[in-house]
Amino acid sequence: MDLTSILFWIAVVIVAWLGLRNVITIFIGSSQTGPLKHGQHLCHATSLLLYWGACGFAIYYRIWWPLAVGIILELLFRKSIIRSGEIIYKCEIEMLFAVRTDNINELINLIEQGADINWKDSKMEGVTALHEAARKGNIEIARYLLQNGADINSKNYNGLTPLHIAAYCGENIIVNTLIAEGAKVNAKAKDNITPLHAAASMGHQDTVELLINNGAEVHTRSSKDALTPQDFATRDGHQGVAGFLSRY
Repeated sequence: MDLTSILFWIAVVIVAWLGLRNVITIFIGSSQTGPLKHGQHLCHATSLLLYWGACGFAIYYRIWWPLAVGIILELLFRKSIIRSGEIIYKCEIEMLFAVRTDNINELINLIEQGADINWKDSKMEGVTALHEAARKGNIEIARYLLQNGADINSKNYNGLTPLHIAAYCGENIIVNTLIAEGAKVNAKAKDNITPLHAAASMGHQDTVELLINNGAEVHTRSSKDALTPQDFATRDGHQGVAGFLSRY
């Protein structure tokens, strides 16, 4: 077997060992800048190598061996290898992707491999896995994250906590769980927005009641336009919620 043949099969073995699915989902879970921008050719090259190799087609090594060399260099010299049980290259992106797709088994696997449970996605306004679980309303994943050290009051780049997100989405089971686990019910985001503002703006009366019953301040005003949660409800056309809040 000549050198180019050896390089080809080493590349295939390395990619198979790492798991092509994991490599691809890293890029799917990112934006057009960052990993995908710099790694798209790696995905394509790997796919070609695996396709031709698996299908038994004759490989013209003078054409294909640069792909093998390129993949080996990418995997060895960029952050795409597993070292000491941690996927160095954006294991955390896969973690968020697992939450977004409700894949708790993959999430557990990534956390056990060393993914930072409180990592913030700079491409998605600094959201954490718990923010995503709150948005999705996935109580199983939310509880797992909380039990394994997720920061319950972590703020994204707009100052929103997981409770803000859950309240905005009307995810009452998540809201109740977060409060029970110590979430700050009157946490303030940018412009002094509270979870109650968020729930009121979307017309989630059950969520509004739940927050108030757990100590939410009804008369907090936003720093922009000095609006209360009742004002938010009125502005956004939720007269029932506005009427409910007017009682306080």
